[in-house]
Amino acid sequence: QEQVPDFHQMSPFQHVLISLDGSQLAENALEPGLTLGNSEKGEYSLLRVIPAMLPTDYIPSDGRIGGIHTVWRQQLLELQRQQEADAHDYLERLAKPLRERSLIVHTHVIRHEQPATAILDAASRFGANAIALSTRGQGGIKRLLLGSVADKVVRGSTVPVLICPPVDK
Repeated sequence: QEQVPDFHQMSPFQHVLISLDGSQLAENALEPGLTLGNSEKGEYSLLRVIPAMLPTDYIPSDGRIGGIHTVWRQQLLELQRQQEADAHDYLERLAKPLRERSLIVHTHVIRHEQPATAILDAASRFGANAIALSTRGQGGIKRLLLGSVADKVVRGSTVPVLICPPVDK
């Protein structure tokens, strides 16, 4: 009887970064991203990039934000902390069943204005040698005007990128 090789265990991808934006659509990249990695020795990083709530002219040394009242600054800081906690809880909820499958899963929440740049930086910083993410499937003028995170990641990446298209359920 012929032995069929288990390509999953022979995967050259030891660390796969899977970018998630909190949507069900983005979660379509989860299982395909897992198939890229080596199930015995591989690692996975689940990444959630969230937008910066504080303006770039925030001055942490004296606690001022240009043009923003102190009360509003406190509210923004609290909203930011809640957003980060929610993002972390979301990733941990997704990571739990994966860890129960004995996979090595890390979770990372990054605050950044440009998701594609954050994804590329994270892949480099965490030593990922593959990236998986979903696309919203927008084409034409909307993609041209708004840009595509997936497109920017593909064009800027030095490692292979798996793009998962939207799935109709």
